[in-house]
Amino acid sequence: MAFRLPALRMADGSLFAILLRSPWWASLLVALVLFGLMRLMLPALFAAVFALPFLVIAVIRAWRQLQAPSPRRLTALVESVRAMSWEVFSRALVEAWQRQGAQVEPIRHSGADFLVTLNGRVTVVAARRWKAARSGIEVLEALQASRDRLDAHDALFIATGEITAPAAAYAARQVIRLAGAPQLLELLEPRPGDRR
Repeated sequence: MAFRLPALRMADGSLFAILLRSPWWASLLVALVLFGLMRLMLPALFAAVFALPFLVIAVIRAWRQLQAPSPRRLTALVESVRAMSWEVFSRALVEAWQRQGAQVEPIRHSGADFLVTLNGRVTVVAARRWKAARSGIEVLEALQASRDRLDAHDALFIATGEITAPAAAYAARQVIRLAGAPQLLELLEPRPGDRR
């Protein structure tokens, strides 16, 4: 097995991580309260410096919430994707990755369907269970085994159904990215910056 540097991740329980998952106004509220408290002890400029990171998080969250697809769009995508055959769905995935400039190699590997290379990083992808109502830990273990055998940097599991709690915990431990409806929508919709 090749040496891998640990992925840099923010601790899930940190205040910044919690605020990045919360509504935008929560970070704004923290920024205002912190500014008010610091203002009692410090000049306004220094108090603003303490509140600035929380204000930045509020802006990031507001931007993400504005860019998030509506539930109706996500439902329509899931219905249309689940109606596709494997040939049509896999072709749509390959075309989407190629628009981004990736090299895509279909593979017949236990637990994996594609090797996607983008900017020198190799990702092993499991997408064949995209229609499954529930996906458990077994499919992710097979994907991780493929990742190790193929010496890929990353692993991606694509599913429109529910991921069980043990499977989600396993994915977090192994740093396997899970792509559901929002990520599929982002991948499959052509964007102005995509390469042709």
